[in-house]
Amino acid sequence: TNKSVRDTIIRSPIRGQIAERMIQIGEKVTVDQKLFTVIDPSQLEIEAHIPVDQINQIRVGQAVQLFDDNAKIKSVGKVARISPATTTDSRSVAVYIDIAQSNMVRAGMFVEGQIILEQRDNALIIPDSALTKNNQATTRVMLLQTTPQGYTLKPQEVSLGMRNNDNRDAKIEVLHGLHVGDRILVHALDNLPPPHAQIKISNNQSVATTSKATSR
Repeated sequence: TNKSVRDTIIRSPIRGQIAERMIQIGEKVTVDQKLFTVIDPSQLEIEAHIPVDQINQIRVGQAVQLFDDNAKIKSVGKVARISPATTTDSRSVAVYIDIAQSNMVRAGMFVEGQIILEQRDNALIIPDSALTKNNQATTRVMLLQTTPQGYTLKPQEVSLGMRNNDNRDAKIEVLHGLHVGDRILVHALDNLPPPHAQIKISNNQSVATTSKATSR
């Protein structure tokens, strides 16, 4: 009968692609048996688990960036919804993120990313590794000063603002103490040279020039 013929046709409830097939041609199937997994690559969603002590900072609509192993952005998205309850095993809260379609992100992948809690344009930012503290717990950087004989170092106190928590490229905003174009040591020194002592910079990667950028 026509109904019997129609019963042999399997129709997907959504448009997409078959990601997984659990049956073979000629195999007998039963009611409620899982036959295929169909995904829509244009509408991917990420499930992220946020610790309960940080969940109050998360809002629907916040921007999200996903990174590859080289810290390059491979996709962007936004927070779509936040679970009203915590998970029983990890005491975290599930946050669901809609992401833009990308050939670099596929269903089932584990990804690393960051949720942008706050953003400030035209901020003066420096590497987090440049910071050090003296015995009075004052935060400072080592300012590189040019002399006719070479360079000297000057401890410069700074006041700080926003900080990103990206372990691969940690940056921090400087509110006071530095100006655009100042040159500082990227890595703080445990032992300072005597005042006005001449130093030699053998590696340009040891020095950073301050500039304005977007602080997140």
